[in-house]
Amino acid sequence: MRAWGPATGIVLSSILLVGCGDGSGDNPPIDAADVVDAGSADAYDGPTRTLFLNRAGGTYNVGANDAVANTQGFTQAPVTAPAYPFGDTEWAATRDCVAALFQPFNVTVTDVDPGTVDHVEIIITTTPQVFGFQNGVSGVAPADGTCALLERGFAPVFATPFGPTATQDVCWVAASMAGILYGLDWAMHCPDVMTYLSSCGAKAFRDVSADCGENQARACRCGGTTQNSFRFLLGRLGPR
Repeated sequence: MRAWGPATGIVLSSILLVGCGDGSGDNPPIDAADVVDAGSADAYDGPTRTLFLNRAGGTYNVGANDAVANTQGFTQAPVTAPAYPFGDTEWAATRDCVAALFQPFNVTVTDVDPGTVDHVEIIITTTPQVFGFQNGVSGVAPADGTCALLERGFAPVFATPFGPTATQDVCWVAASMAGILYGLDWAMHCPDVMTYLSSCGAKAFRDVSADCGENQARACRCGGTTQNSFRFLLGRLGPR
């Protein structure tokens, strides 16, 4: 699903609620140390960035999408989002899964609010109706039209429809929403985090040049026809 946000002029990227398999595929995550040619990452000298996974909920006023200011452009009225609906064990599994997916890159994944420090925020709350979306949407993120990194990007993920045991599925949705905020597009490669495709085992940011698209190939949002999500993040965030 892709739609234009009200009065924002930016594309919203969302992922539909789908079964994502049991995570038992033969595609282990890639470590940056295993990649001989890191491309632009070789010269990367930028900051360590912060990815905040919010389990506590909160109130978000209407405005520009801004994780530090606690404002969002998904609705035309303030939103009070409930806290993550499941327990500590389920939360820890979700958080640790997201941290493992971003382990190759120069980004710190935390569930402690960074406050006024620039950060990307993924709030993992209850249902899509909290932010005005219909059943079947499991996460929504604003996609900058230039594929820029949104330094204070904010995106909600909806855990209740998955249930308490599907921590890996929620993890993959959260990681894909962060990927959108970092400038990635959707890809037609089932083992990749950045995909709508399902039932192919474990997902990670893959070192594969794949067609862009949700359910069929299309031109990539910022040019070209293919995307390598692993090398994109390696160049944009730097290696750990």
